[in-house]
Amino acid sequence: MKSKKDIREQITDALRQIALGQVSDPVRLMLYGSELSERQIKRLNLTNVSGIKRSAGGISEIKFFDRIKAIQCLLALEEKGSGMGSALLEALSLSAREAQDEE
Repeated sequence: MKSKKDIREQITDALRQIALGQVSDPVRLMLYGSELSERQIKRLNLTNVSGIKRSAGGISEIKFFDRIKAIQCLLALEEKGSGMGSALLEALSLSAREAQDEE
């Protein structure tokens, strides 16, 4: 069983990757996906990608997680310190409500 510290570190790392991560791998996948081997594709960092679409007409779209929301979550975690649970729940709830509003 993972400790709260391990979970907090994983969440913080994931949010940091979403907030500050490079977009070169997702772009590489979209531009050269058919030329990449399965091994190369598995090595791509797609952590900050929330979705990829390809239409029948050949148009590709990459949807990224919201960097500002990730930064806000990181700040909330930083402010709450050891009270990470409630800050995380608040951030996730806010994000879920906003995602529903967008649909």
